[in-house]
Amino acid sequence: MINEIKTRLRLHHLFNEKEKIAKNYHMDKNKISSPNEKGAALAEASFQNDLVQDEIDTLITRHLTRRASRLFVPVPDPSEALMWRPNEYSLGSVLTNHGIVELRRRIREETEASRTLFITILTSLTGIIGALTGLVAIFMKK
Repeated sequence: MINEIKTRLRLHHLFNEKEKIAKNYHMDKNKISSPNEKGAALAEASFQNDLVQDEIDTLITRHLTRRASRLFVPVPDPSEALMWRPNEYSLGSVLTNHGIVELRRRIREETEASRTLFITILTSLTGIIGALTGLVAIFMKK
């Protein structure tokens, strides 16, 4: 639960950082008159944006694979090109959009199955407790 909150806060921070990069680029672009300087500013903003996006992709991949591991959900094989792609700026691989959707679907299915089992057990216990309470009330009356 704590890791979930930390991950969401970090993602929020990273998305805000991407917005700041875009805002700073647009402000700088209006101040620059030379086409060469505009190109350099665009390249710098694009590089910074790619670095932040790389960190976002890594964070999402780590978060989903950790959740899948805790639930004993199989993580897609790293050799599957449809599910994984190499990181641009850091070592390792990250899930593609298709891989993220697929892993989230698997996690949801497992969570739903666990929840259904828990609800079934809880309703059964509630029924048994209610029946026992009724029996005790009948015997106490006599």
